[in-house]
Amino acid sequence: MPYVSVDEALNAAVVDTSETAVGTPLDGQRLPLVASDALRIVRWRLGPGEEPHRPHIHPGGDEAMIVVDGLGLFTVGDDPEFAAGPWSLIYVPRGVIHRIRVPGPGSLVWLSVVAPNADDPDEAVEVGG
Repeated sequence: MPYVSVDEALNAAVVDTSETAVGTPLDGQRLPLVASDALRIVRWRLGPGEEPHRPHIHPGGDEAMIVVDGLGLFTVGDDPEFAAGPWSLIYVPRGVIHRIRVPGPGSLVWLSVVAPNADDPDEAVEVGG
């Protein structure tokens, strides 16, 4: 997920992040909640069988992901893929390859927090296999 501009995010003092409070995005969409030079917070929702993007790294920032609803399959670095459900916290240091998949049957909703909100593009990484 690349840099999020201040104009793109809600940037409200208080945001109810429940599905109904901020609108129900279609699967595959993201909703930028907060953006500053220091950090970005984006709510993601994906449907069964979807991936938000190819395996990638964030060259300019660390990422923490908090699963809100559903089940996701995550890979971080060389560790084996693992399942994470509601209130799981996944930490990815900058420069470490990671991947997210939604096995289904339901959607996956999570918050992605990246700090700093560096104006560096994410880098897709080809995975052999």
